[in-house]
Amino acid sequence: MQLRIRCASILCGCAALMAVASAKADITQSTYINGNNYNYRVKYMPDFDQRRFGLGNEGNNHCVPASSLNVLAYVANHGYPFIAPGPGNWQSPTLYSTATAQINLLGFTMGTDPNNGTNMQNARQVLANRLGLLFTVSSKLLNDNKAVHLHDLAKEGSTGSIVIFAYGRYNYSLTGDILMLGQRDGGHAVTLSRLARSGPGSEIILWSRDPAQDENPTNLHAQSPFAHRTYTVKEYPTISGGSFIGNRAALNHQPGASLIRIIDSMIAIRPLTGLWVSSGPQNFTLNLSQPIKLKGFNYKSRNEVASIPGTLIDFDTDIFGKSVYSIVNQVSGSAHLLSTDTVTGQSTELVELGSGFTKIATSRFGEVCVVEPTKMVCLDPEAAVVEPISIAPPHPASAIAYCDKKDEFIVLSSPAKKIMRFGSKLDRAPIVHDLPFDWPLQGPASIAVHPNGTYFILVEGTNLILTANFDIAGAPPLFGAFNLGNLIPQDISFSDDGRMFLPDGDTLHVFQETAFAGWQPDLDSPFHGTPGGTSFRIGRSRTNYDPGVHENFAINIDPDELQFGGVRLDCDADLNEDGDVDVFDLLVLLENWGACPENAPCAEDLTRDDQVGVFDLLMLLDSWGSCP
Repeated sequence: MQLRIRCASILCGCAALMAVASAKADITQSTYINGNNYNYRVKYMPDFDQRRFGLGNEGNNHCVPASSLNVLAYVANHGYPFIAPGPGNWQSPTLYSTATAQINLLGFTMGTDPNNGTNMQNARQVLANRLGLLFTVSSKLLNDNKAVHLHDLAKEGSTGSIVIFAYGRYNYSLTGDILMLGQRDGGHAVTLSRLARSGPGSEIILWSRDPAQDENPTNLHAQSPFAHRTYTVKEYPTISGGSFIGNRAALNHQPGASLIRIIDSMIAIRPLTGLWVSSGPQNFTLNLSQPIKLKGFNYKSRNEVASIPGTLIDFDTDIFGKSVYSIVNQVSGSAHLLSTDTVTGQSTELVELGSGFTKIATSRFGEVCVVEPTKMVCLDPEAAVVEPISIAPPHPASAIAYCDKKDEFIVLSSPAKKIMRFGSKLDRAPIVHDLPFDWPLQGPASIAVHPNGTYFILVEGTNLILTANFDIAGAPPLFGAFNLGNLIPQDISFSDDGRMFLPDGDTLHVFQETAFAGWQPDLDSPFHGTPGGTSFRIGRSRTNYDPGVHENFAINIDPDELQFGGVRLDCDADLNEDGDVDVFDLLVLLENWGACPENAPCAEDLTRDDQVGVFDLLMLLDSWGSCP
């Protein structure tokens, strides 16, 4: 025994040199270079079957609840055991009935119809409720102007998100490789497990955990082996209304098929993250704030996103926080509207604005609006042709925010002491409200919208915050004011649960409203006391769901009607991800012998009993050879 232990130590020393650095990471690949070059893979994602005894219609339309349970169980197993359904080895037969009950409960709360499926908006909201204060849950759905691109999925994976995506079946026509989409005919939801591409024109590797992939679909009392669904993927240039609207990703398409399957929606679940700005004499730096993490993901050691020449005036983000839109005064003296990719750090100029622009806001549909006293300029950065539109507000504009609850741009006029409410498409005359005449709004101000619809106005350079709510049913407007003591914040934003985030130029301060003492510092927030810079935006759970477009965007294809791709069984013992279980994987396992970190499953724990030991060694030896 002494000799064997000694040899194991020698082998472990070799393993330290030979094993990949991310041996313990469950997200083992998370590289994103650009839209044609990325590599993402997540291991140990559960793979629950949707077809089960005990579900309505035997689970044939429960792909969304099953895919959602994949995500919830993964989160519970990776540092958040209090998230239902809690941690567990979900491949074990002993947990099968528990999984069935959880899928049934998710289906009930999501409004899943046993025959007509689930609406993705309902799924997003239920996941956001389940995951509480520590995660954002955002979604994007296809419409005439917005696509769900493969690089959208890859970006989310590269920054620590877990992704559910769905594809819809569409009537279509092809002229060469030019696609025209017709009516949608149902959809199917899965959980992303791998996505890779190595350059323009290269093969696209796409795997998922598909709840309809079942080794024995007639056995409704047992979980099938966890496996990946693999797809053939082709991107088609697409035309709608006579205009090119970008590429659409088709799965397993065969020439002449009556329907085409297009990725058309996604939900990204990510630990709550913020963005803050530090300013220098000639440039400013965008930085990530991410004190909340999933166990097993190799987050970047540096939080700097990009250093941008010029002086930042204001910024906001898209619904996923992957694009930052900023008003920047450059050396020339003119203000420019920039878009910065938070994954690659690359900036693109959208439009030259001129002078005087002070504030910016982004709608959940993607429109970006900026204001100066006499002008409001809006554009859609994702449009095939970016065409700014300009309108003159009825009163001088001082600040702007967006209200997701009402789908309105909220514009403050400090000189006139007015609130102007514009529709998200600027397609109606603004609703104008009067503010109290004695409010001290002589200088610069910022405005933010609380999730309940109340407007919060920060009088910049002071400790004063003013509040206004014009939507109290059957009651007059409600106005309020409070001060923050010695704190002089420079910016204001709100999280989904109504916490207020206030940077003072150096440190971030988090406040929560209490029943009896009003707004008080939230000293327990993981963000409180972290760097906040001069401007800060906390992540939000947002969606571009449009009832007029997506009301019947059901995910409801019966598994017997699905056009499947290939199947790749899990190969957990392939610890170094080279496609073989061999001596190199043995070295990795021996190097990590012993107990796993608390609440952090380790990849070498093949039996999922929270320690690497003889049973894991036996399982590895039993898997010796090429992966299936």
